[in-house]
Amino acid sequence: MYNKGFNLGLICLLAVIQATAQINYVSNDNQTGDWLDDNSWIDVAAWANQNPSQPTNSTASSIDVYGYITRQGDLNVTNANPVITVRDTLVVTGNTLLGSGASLNVPAGGLLIVTGNLTTQGAFTLGNAGRVVVGGDVSVTNGSITNNQDFYILGSTSVSGGGGVLGCASPPCDPATLFGDESDLRNNDPSLEIFLQTLSVLPVEYVSFTAYSEQPGITLSWATASELNNDYFEIQRSVNGTDFQTIGRVDGHGTSYHTIQYSFTDTSPKDGVNYYRLKQYDFDGAFEYSQLVKEFFNLKPVVDLKFFPNPASEKLNIIFDQRFLNTNVQVKLYDSKGIVAVEQEIIPTSLASVIELDRLEDPGIYMLHVSNHAFEESNPVLVTR
Repeated sequence: MYNKGFNLGLICLLAVIQATAQINYVSNDNQTGDWLDDNSWIDVAAWANQNPSQPTNSTASSIDVYGYITRQGDLNVTNANPVITVRDTLVVTGNTLLGSGASLNVPAGGLLIVTGNLTTQGAFTLGNAGRVVVGGDVSVTNGSITNNQDFYILGSTSVSGGGGVLGCASPPCDPATLFGDESDLRNNDPSLEIFLQTLSVLPVEYVSFTAYSEQPGITLSWATASELNNDYFEIQRSVNGTDFQTIGRVDGHGTSYHTIQYSFTDTSPKDGVNYYRLKQYDFDGAFEYSQLVKEFFNLKPVVDLKFFPNPASEKLNIIFDQRFLNTNVQVKLYDSKGIVAVEQEIIPTSLASVIELDRLEDPGIYMLHVSNHAFEESNPVLVTR
């Protein structure tokens, strides 16, 4: 006999169960999958969402990541309290917001990679006995990070509100010192650094970038320790350090994990101080700037050198002109055999400098040579005793 009331009650009961039941999500072991792909997860109840989606206002009680799972875009855990455990690998290709009363654990053998920023809020806790890499900034706003073992932050670190890192919440404690940076990652886990290059987490990494004057111009030299999808470098110059113009281009080497040397000569630098930077382009059009370098250039390479007294005995006073100021200047005294008897490198901040002659043992005629690569001058000096 059909019982309409009974079936209506059953429907209501199932609705309550569906609204209140907690789902345990477990990804397939030893498989690669996407966070939002139902096939990445072991089947759950037919009435429930088959993937964790954004665990916001969801019924997810726990999320266990086995295999290699990628969350394309941001991952937000707010207004929900799942226990997320990364037992193998979870890669978030965006920002991660961890809030409410949830927790995220990375046990030994687990790996969490966040290519963007990581922010904690609420009563959230993050425990790590495995490895964690954040490509952007970490902001602990309330919540806490309870273990920083093998935890690398490539951006900045800040703690505010009621947040804390291993009990570090405010000055004089600096939370940034509790984590590793890119240099630590390279030294401690080079294989992981190489893997991060394939995910575009690490940009082109510069080893050096220098500029030096030599006729007929200023030569720029730079080296990269690693590159990812590096299309080319634009070389840009400025006379005030603010307004830049492109003066050349040097092709990159795509993707590389060994040191590569580059150089470019500016054959028409401006008279005076020249500022340079590199604008590095990826194949997809993304770009980033290098640090600034500067170098002085003089269109007239030979200058009149002023010095006194001549003859000199204990000290030699040198008067520089404006073109020597704040540059690396090498001062050398050569004896009659062409051997360097006195050598001194200075960065003049005023027009007058003094060279001590007490190291000279023998009197005689010496050749004074002054150079800062942009220009140089030589003059004889008589040294008496």
